[in-house]
Amino acid sequence: MPSPSLKPTSTPTAQPIPSTTPKPSNPTPTAHAAFTKTLQTLGPTHTHPLTTRATQIHQNAAPLTAQQTVLATSSSALAKQNEKLSKEAHGAREVLKEVGDVQNWAEVLEREFLVLEACLEDVEGDGEGDEGEGGKERWGRWF
Repeated sequence: MPSPSLKPTSTPTAQPIPSTTPKPSNPTPTAHAAFTKTLQTLGPTHTHPLTTRATQIHQNAAPLTAQQTVLATSSSALAKQNEKLSKEAHGAREVLKEVGDVQNWAEVLEREFLVLEACLEDVEGDGEGDEGEGGKERWGRWF
């Protein structure tokens, strides 16, 4: 038996589907009204977050202005206090410098007194054995 021959099948060509939507050449008043209503409902849906945020920004403007004024006043007071403390620190530094100068002066005097004391001890020690030349008696009336 002969084998059935397979014939190639052809694909059907696409037929255009008839459109059921009305053509926009002549919109009806009802369609126009529906379209307008849709646009009006879509607008607030998309603008509501922006409107809410703008309202919040305007509500926060007055407190922010008040805070800015308080901050400027506080900054000015802080600058004055900083200047006052800087002057106080400068004065304290000058006083410490003077104390350091007095301490240095006292140390110099102490060294000089020690030198004088050592000299007097040398003079008194050398002159004790030599009373005839005025040793102790001569230095005794001065010191």
